[in-house]
Amino acid sequence: MVAKIRFIIVFLLLILLAKVFAVGETNLQCEITTSSCPEATILKLSSSIQSHVALPGSSNYPYNLCCQGSGFTVSNSCSNGFPVFNLGIWPTNAHVYVKQAGPSGNYACLSTEDEVIMECAYTTADCVSAGYDTCLVSLSAEDNSEVSECPTENFPVNVCCKAIDAKSCADDCTFISDNQIHAGCNGTNGCNFYDATAMQVCDLAQPGWVRDYDGTQEVECAEGIPREKGNVKATVTCEKENLIKMTKLVNYQGELVKMVIVTCG
Repeated sequence: MVAKIRFIIVFLLLILLAKVFAVGETNLQCEITTSSCPEATILKLSSSIQSHVALPGSSNYPYNLCCQGSGFTVSNSCSNGFPVFNLGIWPTNAHVYVKQAGPSGNYACLSTEDEVIMECAYTTADCVSAGYDTCLVSLSAEDNSEVSECPTENFPVNVCCKAIDAKSCADDCTFISDNQIHAGCNGTNGCNFYDATAMQVCDLAQPGWVRDYDGTQEVECAEGIPREKGNVKATVTCEKENLIKMTKLVNYQGELVKMVIVTCG
């Protein structure tokens, strides 16, 4: 009898532990389907292969990119989410741009209200092998691309995403463990980007780096306000025959630039 009671107690403890660990899981699952999404519609598609796309509110397309979380709730809000897809100037019948490629304007986002943030990347590697939870879609390129389900031949760029504990974020939008800015930290622990475009262009940059915001403006990462691009002209007060001039390639604010050094001999 004692042995039986012990067995029952151990069995109940195992069930309790399983529930505790299940609550702590932060796995993200996404798929393309013609069914209604049980949690969040991230993107609408005209087909599962070589598709044009539309924002989640569109009724034009029969396919849905659905995402849901294990241990958290997924939404498509862009107010504090990761801007996964840039549809450019068209909210429907659109191609996809990522990062700084193409015009900005209409974004499809992945977010959650729980103590979890979204981290996404665009890579030719297998998403799970690269340490991400799931592959959302595959792209033919990072610029002006149609989309397909993962994986698809001739669509080498995978859009990979994962859920991360929000406690990883610092107030400057970097992770506590590194010095890289992460767009998914927006709205968490004091991190606030100017808008979705700033989030995209500053993702994986470092604090203080300057990125192109659009054709005429730039933004200082992570939380700067867009400003007009400025060009400073150098002035020289030495006589020409006394000048010593050198040109070098240097890394300036995360970008390779040509630096001209002029000194008086």
